[in-house]
Amino acid sequence: MAGAIPLNMPRREVHKRLCTARDYIDLAIEHEKDGRPPSAQHALHQVLPDLIPDADSTEEEAARLPMAVGAGGTAATGLGLAVGLVTPTRAWGI
Repeated sequence: MAGAIPLNMPRREVHKRLCTARDYIDLAIEHEKDGRPPSAQHALHQVLPDLIPDADSTEEEAARLPMAVGAGGTAATGLGLAVGLVTPTRAWGI
């Protein structure tokens, strides 16, 4: 069995960094489960920036916005994008 690994920093700092890494990895797993690979990659980049390139999640968010608007999501209303969801109230149509 190998001996202890020298940390070169206080245990408290090591613990903090390992907990932060765990939280980012958990976040990446959740993003992947929810079908958001760019967001998962971005979370993993926070832990391993030299190994995993950062992802641009703006394309992913742009793809989700029309679905949110079509579903009547409230996030789009503040942007003025939900205007097309208004149903005409005139009995004779458009």
